[in-house]
Amino acid sequence: MLPLKKIHCPVDFSEPSLKALKVAEELTEHFSGELNVINVVTHVPTFPLATTAINFDIGAYEAELEKSAMGKLEEIIKKALSDKIKYTLTVLQGTPAGEIVHFADTEKADIIVIGTHGETGFRHFILGSVTERVVRDATCPVLTVHAG
Repeated sequence: MLPLKKIHCPVDFSEPSLKALKVAEELTEHFSGELNVINVVTHVPTFPLATTAINFDIGAYEAELEKSAMGKLEEIIKKALSDKIKYTLTVLQGTPAGEIVHFADTEKADIIVIGTHGETGFRHFILGSVTERVVRDATCPVLTVHAG
């Protein structure tokens, strides 16, 4: 398990995820590792329309969401991380927990550092906790960082 060379940190732009990013930065610096900062853009839900066709390019919209997420990641990284840290930025598309776990497996992450709270309210109630699912499904260790 040690040293931690490949550190993954999912960021959803919430305060707890930014706190987790600071912890991931410290681990990356301590172990002279590489930090992969990840954001997952969820797919736009589609519903079959019975009678009316809508002229809307979902693929182009999702590509724009990815571009926007990458821009936000770049902006946050400039403010949040030290210049000493080696990092990469990754925007994925799909279900957040599943994509985080799959990407960590594919990239052979040594650890995932994730905030304990992200989306709140009704969205959290319906979708469940991304962090909980990552902890349950990940094959590598997961460090949860409490927001409090």
